[in-house]
Amino acid sequence: MTLQTLLTQVSVGGGGRPPHKRHRKEAMSTAYRPETPVSWDAFFCKLPENIWIYEQADNGSYQRCLTDGTNYLWVFTMNFEKVFFEKYGKNYADDIVASLENALGVRILNEHHPDFGHINF
Repeated sequence: MTLQTLLTQVSVGGGGRPPHKRHRKEAMSTAYRPETPVSWDAFFCKLPENIWIYEQADNGSYQRCLTDGTNYLWVFTMNFEKVFFEKYGKNYADDIVASLENALGVRILNEHHPDFGHINF
């Protein structure tokens, strides 16, 4: 399967994304942060092979949409020194987060984790 075929499949389905058996009924969005800072450049140097850049926003220097072919997670930066993430809708991003944690060697906490507010950001 080519990357173009995969990305075409990703853009088809409910809400612009295909249905996934592990979708949960969750909040409209969930914020994530690495427990220790990861720079924008370091992040993209360590991007796992099973995660692709699906699209970039109009201000493409500051955000990218990551996908595993089924679900997606946005990565953002404000100053290129630190990245942070956002999941939108009933999208199951846990597999992407786990791949990123493994590749980066850092825990990525979501806003519901008790230590999230203690991360120096």
